[in-house]
Amino acid sequence: MIASFPLVMVVPVDHPAKDVKELVAWAKANPDKSNYGTSSPAFTIASELLKLKTGMPAVAIPYKSSNESNLSVVSGQTLFTITDGPPAIPLVTGGKLRALAVTGSERSPELPTVPSMKEAGYPDVNSQLWSGFFVPAGTPDAIVAKLTAELGKALADAGVRASLSKMAVKPGGPTGDAFKKYIDADIKNYVDVVQAAKLTFK
Repeated sequence: MIASFPLVMVVPVDHPAKDVKELVAWAKANPDKSNYGTSSPAFTIASELLKLKTGMPAVAIPYKSSNESNLSVVSGQTLFTITDGPPAIPLVTGGKLRALAVTGSERSPELPTVPSMKEAGYPDVNSQLWSGFFVPAGTPDAIVAKLTAELGKALADAGVRASLSKMAVKPGGPTGDAFKKYIDADIKNYVDVVQAAKLTFK
């Protein structure tokens, strides 16, 4: 794994809900007004996972980019979006959006005052995106070990870590078999959400 990052749940700054539980309650009381913007299957799955774990209603409204889905919340066209940090964080810090939580069990260093979903009372809403380095199956162990060691050195470099942190991601993560187990667990969890929510992607 090269890096991982949580997603950010945002709502309009003037919405009465001040935390995730209040938003869930508001959506249940106003199901005809509850929707969310999404520009990626990953964001849709995270939003549907929240719905499954809370019972809140919300209709998905597709957009072409994270910027568009964020702006749909700014303008009040959608109730919320769960999206990646880089396009959302400037809008949050600039007072254009209110962040209710970041997915997962830890807060984001870029949004230190925003609670994690675990802190918000929803520990199972733990959608973390990541990027990784892969080689073809059957690559000799010695080459895998060498590449892993060199990548480890690169990810330990202060400049590399600073550059990754500017992208609102956490450098590093599991390697080898531990990384494979992480991927397998992600696949199972997301397949379960897709099947339970009856999602289809084109």
